Amino acid sequence: MPAAPAQDQSRPTGTRPTGSRTAAADRHGDARDGPGQPTARRQLELFAHMGADSVIIAPLRARRQVLGALTVARTSGRAALCEQDLALVDDFAHRIALAVDNARLHQETQRIAERLQRSLLPELPRHLQLTARYTPSRTTAEVGGDRYDSFLLPNGATTLIIGDVTGHDLRSAVTMSHLRNMLRGIACDRQGPPGHILHRLDRAYLSLYGGATASCVYALLTGPEAGPWTLEYANAGHPPPLLITYEGNTRYLDDGHGPLLGVDPRLPRPHAAEAPRVCCESGSCSFMIMSRGTWGSDERPVGPA
Repeated sequence: MPAAPAQDQSRPTGTRPTGSRTAAADRHGDARDGPGQPTARRQLELFAHMGADSVIIAPLRARRQVLGALTVARTSGRAALCEQDLALVDDFAHRIALAVDNARLHQETQRIAERLQRSLLPELPRHLQLTARYTPSRTTAEVGGDRYDSFLLPNGATTLIIGDVTGHDLRSAVTMSHLRNMLRGIACDRQGPPGHILHRLDRAYLSLYGGATASCVYALLTGPEAGPWTLEYANAGHPPPLLITYEGNTRYLDDGHGPLLGVDPRLPRPHAAEAPRVCCESGSCSFMIMSRGTWGSDERPVGPA
């Protein structure tokens, strides 16, 4: 087809494949097709192999990057592509480039978010048999506000913590990291009963993140290394922990349950305790807490034992 006059580069043209937004050519290319260029030669050979009489090549552009190219060809026996087809192909290319770029950005966000959350996973204390498992969601951005933690207090008590900030996005993961650091600071400074610690955490959380809610189980394990141990705990809107005895009996720890963090810091924060006779005599019981998301159903089993 004859070459079109020079046009604005921001609009579809029917000139050369290079330097224009959308280009049209026929397989009997002449000098305007750049036959001396290796890429142009390979393209013409491909078109000839396909039996194409006319071709439109449209670059896939997004955010000032070329992600690829859309090639539309018509074979012998059909009307050749012309200038009127450029706008349609250009629109197709724009939509495809947008979809490809969105998919690429989503994958990049997934990778960044998961690396961030995994970097926030703590190293568990080694003086007890503690085990934790973190599995990111496969249906969202693979990141969220779920967290677990365990560390030693200055008085020798071992903390066991799990919780969830509402949401499954990068913002909830960042909020989770802030909440974890606040709880660590309050717990190490006050070293008080779990209900009192969660009460102070609730006041700070509501002041800094008003409108957001979070769940949390804060437990303290005290006693000599060989046992018996005492477990004190408070629960702020989280599914109850599970106690597994040496005999294999199980029961949920439903006491010490209070509202979610961020609801009303004036509400009471009760805590409960398991007596040494019941809890971990001779080091022979397990304590498991699990996060299933405050509002979601994604399972992220975490089992300090």
